[in-house]
Amino acid sequence: MSAAGARPDGSDLARRLAALGLRLRVVGRAVRIETGTSFLDPRRPARLAAARALLYALLGAIENKRAVLIHGIPPCFMPDAREHLRPGADGRPAPFCGSCRFAGLCPGPPPGSDAAGEAALRAWLTPIPDHLEEVAIETTGFCNLRCTVCVFGGSRRVQPSADELRRVIDEAAGAGVKTVRFTGGEPLVRADIYSLLDYAKESGLAVFLNTNGVLLGRRALARLERLADSVLVSVQGCDAETEERLTGGGRRFAAKLDNLRNLAGSKVPDVRVNTIVSRTLLSRREDYVSVLKRAGVTSWIPTRPLHAPASAAGGEYGLTRAEFLDALRFLSGLAARGIRAQIGNAVPLCLDDVLDDGVLFAANPLAEGASRLVYDCRGYYKPTYEIDVPLGRDLARARRHPFLRSLLSPQRLPPDCAGCVRLKDCLGGCRYMARQTGGDWTARDPLMR
Repeated sequence: MSAAGARPDGSDLARRLAALGLRLRVVGRAVRIETGTSFLDPRRPARLAAARALLYALLGAIENKRAVLIHGIPPCFMPDAREHLRPGADGRPAPFCGSCRFAGLCPGPPPGSDAAGEAALRAWLTPIPDHLEEVAIETTGFCNLRCTVCVFGGSRRVQPSADELRRVIDEAAGAGVKTVRFTGGEPLVRADIYSLLDYAKESGLAVFLNTNGVLLGRRALARLERLADSVLVSVQGCDAETEERLTGGGRRFAAKLDNLRNLAGSKVPDVRVNTIVSRTLLSRREDYVSVLKRAGVTSWIPTRPLHAPASAAGGEYGLTRAEFLDALRFLSGLAARGIRAQIGNAVPLCLDDVLDDGVLFAANPLAEGASRLVYDCRGYYKPTYEIDVPLGRDLARARRHPFLRSLLSPQRLPPDCAGCVRLKDCLGGCRYMARQTGGDWTARDPLMR
C-alpha cells in the first residue's frame, strides 16, 4: 500500500513507520507520530531518507483532513512541513542552530544525534531562514455588515488604490512570500478585487480570500474558482436572529448559506468557515454544527475573541477561561463527526491537554507577526490585525522594525515560557491579550495555565 493511499490508522502504514523508528497513534481524527530515542542518527542515511519521504507523503495525503503532529524531531528535518513537527524537550542546540529562525525557541536536535559529527548531522538538518510566509492585505475599510466584535468597528472608512495594493503584492512576491491574503473590511465590495486577485496569482502567489460571504453570488464564485486557492467565510450566527444580533446581516443569512453551500461544492480547493467563539456559540453549539453540515463544510476555524470589551453585544465575547476551555473541549470532539476544527488565532499551548487532536494547531506564528504581517488599509504594515503599531510602508524595513523584533524576542516572554518545548509554535500565546490584561507586551497571556 502506498503512503498516499494508506489509511492513517491502517496496520500496514503503522508497520512501515515502525520499521523506520516511528510510532503511530490515532487520537480521534488526529494522527500523532513519535520517534524513538535513536531515530535521528546520521549514520543511517537510508533510513532517514525513507522516513522523511514517507512522512511527506503521509502529510500530502491527509493533512487537509486530519491534524498530523510529529513529535521528537526538530522542524529543520522537514522544513516544508515544520508546522507539524514538535522537537523533544531533551534536545540541545547544534553549532549551526544559531542561524535558524527558531534559534532560542527550539531546544535543538535530540541527544546523541551528532554521534557521526556535525557535518553528517547538518546533511539532515537545514537551519530555517527567517522569512515571511504570508502578507495579509486589508483591501478596504468598508464593509456591508456591522459585526459587534470586528477589529475595524467602522473606524477605517478608507480604501487604498489598486496601484498601491499592486505595489504591496510586488513586495510580497519579491520577498519570497508564499501567500497573500485579501481581507478587509469586506474585500468583495471593491469593484477591482478580481483584477487584484488575478495580479497576485500571476505573480506566483497562493491567493487566500477572507469574506463574509454575502456577495459570493454565482458570478463571483465562477471567478474565484479560477483565482482563489482558499476562501475563508465568516459565519457568526447560526440562524437569522443570531446573525442579525452579531453582525447586522440577519435578513441575508439564508442567501449567505446558499452562497456557502455553492462555494463548498465548487472547484475552490480549500473552503473554511470562521466563527468567533461567543456565548451564543456555547449555548447553541449543535446549531452551528448543523449549519456547517448543511453547507457541506468540514473545516471550521473558530477564533478567540480579542477585539470587543466584555460588555459588547450583551457580553457575548467576554468569555471566562472556563468558558473558552469548554468551547475547546467541544471543538476537540468534532473530529469524530467529520469536522476538523482548529483555533485560528494565538492562544497559549499550555492552555489545556487537547494538543494531540490539533485544535490548537500552530496558528500562533501567523497570528502574532512571526510569519505574517498585515498591510493596513491606511497605508502601512503592522504586526497583526489587532496590534496597530505602524511598521512603515516598506516590507523589508517593517520586518526589521525594533518593535516587531522586541515583540517576537523569546527573551521578552514571561518566565513561565522559558525552556518550553512548544515555544516555537506558541510564542507565548497572544501578546495583544497579554498587554490588554497585564498592561505590557511581556505579560502573561490570561489563558496561560
